[in-house]
Amino acid sequence: MKRVDLRELRRRLSHDAHEMRNGEVVLATEHGMVVAALTPPRGAGIGRTPTDALAELANRGLVATDVQKNAAVYPRLPPLLRSGAVTGLLDDERGQTLPGAPG
Repeated sequence: MKRVDLRELRRRLSHDAHEMRNGEVVLATEHGMVVAALTPPRGAGIGRTPTDALAELANRGLVATDVQKNAAVYPRLPPLLRSGAVTGLLDDERGQTLPGAPG
């Protein structure tokens, strides 16, 4: 997090925007008082790979990346629809059956 006077921010906005894309928070000040906080959009992932974003969440303790699959913790759920049901629902919605499709 860094503080930048508004006048300075106007002069070097593209430089600070580049830093914000890489996760930096810029506090805009006027007469020494913070008047705005400029941050990267939340969840936009600008300038970060999914791996970087996941590592950041793990560092903040929001996700665990070292957990093994455990059937007792994550049991297999039964299917919500019978096999082929989605195709039938789509056909009903469209009012047609595609050539070569069952049903």
